[in-house]
Amino acid sequence: MPAADRLHELLEKVEAARHHQGLRLAKVLHDEVGQVLTAAGLHLSLLEMDLQAGATAREPLLKRVSEIQTILEQALSQVRSLSYEVDPRLVARLGLSNALARIAERYNSAARGSIAVELEVTGVSVRVAGPPAGAIVSVAELAVDNAVRHSGARSVTIGLKQIEESLTLNVIDDGKGFQYRQDDPKPVGLGLPLMAYWAREFSGCLDVQSSAGGTRITLTMPVKAPAAVA
Repeated sequence: MPAADRLHELLEKVEAARHHQGLRLAKVLHDEVGQVLTAAGLHLSLLEMDLQAGATAREPLLKRVSEIQTILEQALSQVRSLSYEVDPRLVARLGLSNALARIAERYNSAARGSIAVELEVTGVSVRVAGPPAGAIVSVAELAVDNAVRHSGARSVTIGLKQIEESLTLNVIDDGKGFQYRQDDPKPVGLGLPLMAYWAREFSGCLDVQSSAGGTRITLTMPVKAPAAVA
């Protein structure tokens, strides 16, 4: 393939990635943060009705205020967990492990017990920052999002481990699985192509194993190994 065609194809993929990311963030803001703020507005309306009706009992009013405070704290947590996706510098500030933990926390909060997302970090002694860390977080986010929205899984595990000078990210779910061919010219959705794109950008390798018992998505990425913590 001529260099100009390769560049054009790469630019198209980058633009598709940006578009997909924007759509997903908009959906999260609408479906998750929007619902929480709507609930806060409802509770404020009920509090206003209580006050207009002349309610004077202290305990019910304090309980209503406490419920509103809890709802707003939930919305704040969701916005903060999304912010690192908008500003990649936050991944460097949080560290890779903490950024992955934020993904687990956000999906657990949104699922309200219908699915459990866990993080397991083993033997990581390198600090990964900048674009490579952002790529790992992006792959994890896409894989968890696919599992939560499409697989019917009850549990998802995000695993990060270091083997010599490579990091391995595993996202494993116990859902219904799907048919997957690496050479499929028309894959369903952008999730897997985007994961493959991020892997290639940093000399990594993406492996997808899926069956009726669940799915394992593995990203292996080379890293240099100074003595620091992820």
